Amino acid sequence: MAAKDATVSWPWPDSMDAISAAPKNHKILYEDERVRILDVTVEPGEKENMHHHRWPSVLIIDSPAKKKEYTWDGKVISTDRPSAETPIPIIIRMGPAKPHAIENVDTNSLHLYRIELKKLESTN
Repeated sequence: MAAKDATVSWPWPDSMDAISAAPKNHKILYEDERVRILDVTVEPGEKENMHHHRWPSVLIIDSPAKKKEYTWDGKVISTDRPSAETPIPIIIRMGPAKPHAIENVDTNSLHLYRIELKKLESTN
């Protein structure tokens, strides 16, 4: 099986990578040529710097929060905290994320792990 670079055509600079642009909120737990695992925390009332994630990812959210997401094109998307009946952790698969910033408008910390898939296995 050959590994294929999971990077799509990407117009944003490396300086906007989450680790470079929002280092207070994104910490590398592990990284090699195929995967990068980030520990992400946004405290109550905090807003991250604008940043991107150039690889597809899996998010494991163990402390959700009500938040606002500011997109690269000026939109603001509000998200409520999941109901108390929502099973934790919440697991979400995502494609690459264009520049964005998260603002935590809740009273608890937003915390998640982001597993970025830098190279994908292929049978072709």
